[in-house]
Amino acid sequence: AGTAAIITDQLSIVFRDRFQASLTVEDDKRPHIWIGIPSADEQLFAEVSRKGLVPGSELGDEGYLLTIEKKGIFIVANTTAGAFYGVQTLKQLLRGFPDPQEVPQLTIRDWPAIDFRCVMDDISRGPIPTNEYLKLQVRRYSEMKINNMSFYIEHVVKTEKYPDLAPSNGAISIGEFKELAEYAADYQVSLVGNFQSLGHFEKILSLPQFRHLGATERMLDPLNPASIEFLGDIYTEMAPAFNSPWFTPNCDEAWDLSRGALSGVAESKGPARIYADHITRIDSVLTGLGKRTIIWGDIVLEHPDVLEMIPESIIMGAWDYSPSESFARFIDPLKNAGFEFTIAPGVLNSNRLIPDYRMTMINIRNFINEGYEKGTIG
Repeated sequence: AGTAAIITDQLSIVFRDRFQASLTVEDDKRPHIWIGIPSADEQLFAEVSRKGLVPGSELGDEGYLLTIEKKGIFIVANTTAGAFYGVQTLKQLLRGFPDPQEVPQLTIRDWPAIDFRCVMDDISRGPIPTNEYLKLQVRRYSEMKINNMSFYIEHVVKTEKYPDLAPSNGAISIGEFKELAEYAADYQVSLVGNFQSLGHFEKILSLPQFRHLGATERMLDPLNPASIEFLGDIYTEMAPAFNSPWFTPNCDEAWDLSRGALSGVAESKGPARIYADHITRIDSVLTGLGKRTIIWGDIVLEHPDVLEMIPESIIMGAWDYSPSESFARFIDPLKNAGFEFTIAPGVLNSNRLIPDYRMTMINIRNFINEGYEKGTIG
């Protein structure tokens, strides 16, 4: 019901802006606009069968058929998500076609090449977005047929157990994330939980009450049982609020595992074993909370032995932001070790006022294309 109301509102707005005409929803046997799932609607099925517009299995759960005829528009799909995406395309056609009183007669048969399509927004090193802006992001992503969103979190989450973890002047509460997940669901968007769980820990470790959890000033101590207990407490609060089956503990750029001399138990274990044991422990916690773990692949590429030490159910994230022709060095070791993997290009804006979009466009295009060819899940 939520998605149906959104579809009606969105089309009402675009018809008003385009044609200065109102859109009415009636129980009419011959409407001008048909939107639905033929397998669940006998009248719609009969109508589209005559026109050869029954959506096939090749469209999957998110594909759709959009047909604009002289006297009618049809958007049909196998699921609500597909119908919703067909409406997004119709909106774009209505907004973008140059003649103000016309749109072309056409048929579009569209489905995603990659199932898991996610945008991760780094909110830990910039201003904290307002609730209204978060909802704007949901609406914007959904129109681009992005079906997951995530927020890179080092410390900007308000938890009940550790209320002093987040800065007082900027954080998002667990309740706010839960509310956002419920809002996003009607837009066919799921929220992926994210909490940095090894490196990039300097903001939390700078607080006296958490300093004992650190191996260095910027890295959580993976050999300290209190560290796993701390992470488990955070995951236990966060996981239920995020409705995606994935969770990202990150664990990237844990450079302090290799920098400087390790001593004692750490020296005998070595960086690969320490990292693998840490990943395995947090994966066990997340699995128990019903989530599947995605970790970034940079430390694994630095210590390839890790790939033989961690559960095969873990999803590896290949990431790089450079404008390269090939990203094989980031993808192939993960794929060849038998792991499912995602690819993560990016809009890099570190130490810049404005991102280098020339670099970004090459990075995104080439990384996604190569990832798709090599079997990325997202």
